[in-house]
Formats: sequence, C-alpha cells, structure tokens
Amino acid sequence: MTRLFILFMLLFLSDNSKENTNQTKWKEIIVSIQPTKSINDITSLLEKEKNRQEFSFIKPKKLSHSMNIWLMKINSNNKVFSALFQEIAQHSSTHLIQKNHEIKYRNSPNDDMFDKQWQYFNNGRINGLLDADMDATEAWEITTGGKTSTGDEIVIAIIDNGIDLDHPDLEGNIWTNPGEIPGNEIDDDNNGYIDDYYGWNFLDSTNDVINHTGNMGKHGTPVAGIIGAKGNNSIGICGVNWNVKLLNIVKNAAESEASIIEAYSYIMDLRKKYNESNGQEGAFIVATNASWGVEGITEKDAPIWCAVYDSLGSVGVLNVGATANKNVDVNVVGDLPSNCQSDYLIMVTNMTNQDKKLRGAGYAKPKLVVTDSGIDTIPSCIDLGAPGEEVYTLNYDGGYKLFEGTSSATPHVTGTIGLLYSVPCLELMKDAKESPQKTASLMKAFILAGVDEIEGLKGITVTGGRLNSYNSIRELQKYYGCENISSDLQKYGVEIHNIYPNPASDWIRISYEINDRDNKETPLHIGMNNSIGEYIGNIRQLGVKKNGHYEVELDTSNLKRGIYFLSIRKGNKPIKAEKIIVL
Repeated sequence: MTRLFILFMLLFLSDNSKENTNQTKWKEIIVSIQPTKSINDITSLLEKEKNRQEFSFIKPKKLSHSMNIWLMKINSNNKVFSALFQEIAQHSSTHLIQKNHEIKYRNSPNDDMFDKQWQYFNNGRINGLLDADMDATEAWEITTGGKTSTGDEIVIAIIDNGIDLDHPDLEGNIWTNPGEIPGNEIDDDNNGYIDDYYGWNFLDSTNDVINHTGNMGKHGTPVAGIIGAKGNNSIGICGVNWNVKLLNIVKNAAESEASIIEAYSYIMDLRKKYNESNGQEGAFIVATNASWGVEGITEKDAPIWCAVYDSLGSVGVLNVGATANKNVDVNVVGDLPSNCQSDYLIMVTNMTNQDKKLRGAGYAKPKLVVTDSGIDTIPSCIDLGAPGEEVYTLNYDGGYKLFEGTSSATPHVTGTIGLLYSVPCLELMKDAKESPQKTASLMKAFILAGVDEIEGLKGITVTGGRLNSYNSIRELQKYYGCENISSDLQKYGVEIHNIYPNPASDWIRISYEINDRDNKETPLHIGMNNSIGEYIGNIRQLGVKKNGHYEVELDTSNLKRGIYFLSIRKGNKPIKAEKIIVL
C-alpha cells in the first residue's frame, strides 16, 4: 500500500509540476523603443496578430519618457506569448525587450543593539580585527559631506521601502523638492508627479514616503541611516555623510521590475533637469542605492534594466547595488543587478569586522565562455566588499538597531560617493557640471582604486579589496591636484604627508610639510593620543622650523599593541591626528 501511495504521489506531483501550456494569464514585458519610433508600431503589430492568435492586451504604460521605455501586459497562454515576444523583439521599432521580472529586497534579521560603529573605527573590540574599517575618521578630517565646493546640495537617491522622515537623527538631511509646493495638489514642477515634495511612492502611486504600514520603512530607514544619519548633533549615530540630502523612492519587495525602471527614470529626469537648468531646477543627484535584487536571472534576461544604469551615468548618476545574501557565485547562478555590466554600476558584497567576506554573501569568479571567436572571459561582476555585518544604524520607529547583510554593506559605498563630491576641489565641480558622465565614471574609479586589499576577496571580486573612504578621497585629490585645499597645511601651515610603515612595530618615519603663510618660525612637537582619546604626551620635540619639507623617525618599540593618533602640535594646539597602528 505504501509503495502504491508513493508511486501515485510521484505521478501526481510530476503531472502538476508542469504548467498547463493552454492556460491563459497576464504576462508582462518591458520594451525599449528606438528613439525615432513609436510604441504605436508595436500595438499595431499586436492588433494584426489578434486576427491569427487568441490573446488580449491592454494599453501600454510609459515607464520612461526620456528613454522611451514601455510596459506591456498580454493575456495569453505560454506558446502564444513566446511567439509574440519573438515578433516584438524582431520588430524594427524595438531597441531592447525583456520580461518583467519580480524583484526582492535582500532582507536581513534584526539583532540586539550595538553601541559601536565598528565600520568607521575598528579598535579590535567586540572580537573585531584591528583597523578592519573604512577609515572614515580620517576621511572626516577632510570633509564630512553636505555641499560641493561650489555650494551645490549633494543628493543621494534611495530606492527602498520607505523611511521615517521624523527620525531625530535624520533632521536636516531629508531632500525636499524645491520645485513643489507641498499639499497644494498641483504638479508645480510639471514632472508628472503631484506634490512629490519628499520623493515618490511607486508602490501606491502617491507622494507618501513615510507610510509605516506593513514593512514600510523597516528596511529603507536603516539604509538611510548608514548613508546620512546626522553627524555631530550629540545624539545617536552618524552616517558616512554627517550632512547630505536623502531622496526617498518607495518600492515594495513584491513589486516588479517595471516599477524599478520607473523609479530610476524619475531620478534620471531630476538630475537631467538640474544639468540643463545649470542647477536652477531638479536635483544634484550623484548616486542611487539599491539594497535589493533578484536571483536566478542575468543581464541577458533583463537588458533594459541593465541599460538603465548607462542612461543614468550619461547624466552623471553613479549607481550602487547589493549582491546576493547567499554564498553563491553570481556569475554562475545569475543575479541582478549583480550581472549588469555597466561603467556606472558598483556591486558590493558583505564584510565582517574581521575583514572577511561573510559566508552568507555573494561572490563572482571570472568565468570562461565559448564564443564564435574562441574562448572569452567574463570578469567578476562584484567590485568590492564593504562593512555590513551587525552594523549599528537607525530603526524606523525613531530608535536604533543592528542591521546586516549586503543591504547594509551597499550604502557605505553609496555614502562614500556623496562624500567624494563634497571634497573642496573646484576642478572636480567644473568637471561635474561640464562633463557629468565623465565625472560619474571617475567616481567609480576613485572608489575601486582606494580599496584596502583583502586576501579573501582576491579572485572573487574585481578589486580584491574592501572599501576605504579615506583612500578614495586621496585618489580624487591626487587626480585633481587639490590635496591641500582642505588640509591642515591650509588651516594651520602644517601637514603630515605620510607615515611609514603603518602598521608599525619598532619604528615609523613621518614626512611632513610646513608652509606658514606668515612664515613664522614656530616651535613644534609631536604628540600622541591612545584609541580612547587619552593624551599620552609629547613624544618628540621638533624645534623651530622654517617653511619646507621634513622627515623624522620615531621609536615605537615601547608602545603597547594598539591604535594611536599621532599629531604635530603648535604649543598645546593639535594639528591633524593621523592614525597609526602598532603591532
């Protein structure tokens, strides 16, 4: 009896696992139309085909005016749908075509509160590895974010599931649309969205980006906190940017790819308007954050979605995405946006406070493929790692929480892009306004060139490294020749250029420069603080120095293992503390 029952169940499951090819249901495709063509060409094709095949369709929905992208819904069985898909794909008016895939957020579980933001300054506590951090404290010596050198408000767009606009640690950092008068039920800026004062909710087609029903805000608020929780305000935490404007686009995990393209188009149009109006309209959006994705599909399955990143890059917007929250090779199993190949997309995997890739995070080994011309190599599609495991950030209820996963790692990279644009450098902003596409590409290069090399990321990421915000800023400064614009050389007439070796054991060599505008001969000395801020004392007298470049060696063999902050001082006044590590 048991064997017969099992046989019956196997036959039953096998038969029901096959979808009835005659069953009709609504299916969706996304079509990118050639710039000089019309969607009417495709609807005319479908009207003709209705005389030969049994199906129905509704009026296409425009997803993007700028990129001429449309959503089409067809009610048919699988066989008819496949035939129609091929006909539309081969039509002369079609540029690109794809199915409308469902997307999912890369959720991570909640945990107990954590009282240390190790990703910024890792002193080895809580089982962490000394200096396994993004050197944010050093970056903040140069800039803490907010505005460009020409006074432009830097905006970062977060596509997620809502945000707590009333969180006290976001006060002053929420973007508002200067072209809209809130609450008057009029589309004041003529962008097609009524009262989009704080952004837009593409889930409900409303301007409500704070709705806390269901899961709204539970994922987006922690992401926003990492990018731009208010810094130096005596409460809570700080984001990568102490000051920045956060534009919120609401999406839901169950929503489809078409609405994601709508959201990206909304962002693109705002930046495009900013460029064309010389900053009088729109928003200076420099980056987008996508802490979500969909597994099991590749760029071949979603060419329109992937092409959107190039379109955003053309107006100066760099994009950052989270890879899978599984220990899988996304070059093999497929993952979007991981598999999208674009010069204007950065893909991120998750790192622990031990500087190791979290086991439950995606990676990508280079892949050999056979083509008509021979064997080709598909490179890794994951660019770098970033801190993301058990990171302390904002909670949607006005409080704070632990947040983890690639969803947590990704906004650290997005936030760093905003920080880069705030570096006081006029040449940077000249490029950003005259050549926004080139500048977006450069920003990606600065991020990737600035990583700290991590052995465990070699061969499975493009850079083989983990995000280092300070290094990326220095890469930008070197490229534009503005190293000293925000430095202590300008403020105080003294700057430390280099400390070598670092980490150190027995000795370090310090190179520094004096360029006092008044050319005063001021007595200097070197002081040091420990990792908790206690002043150890004066460890070396430098004497009276004239303007020029100098080097000095220090004996560090008597220091205990740990992190220290070394500074050159004028009297009791410390000038720029540089982090050193003694092993």
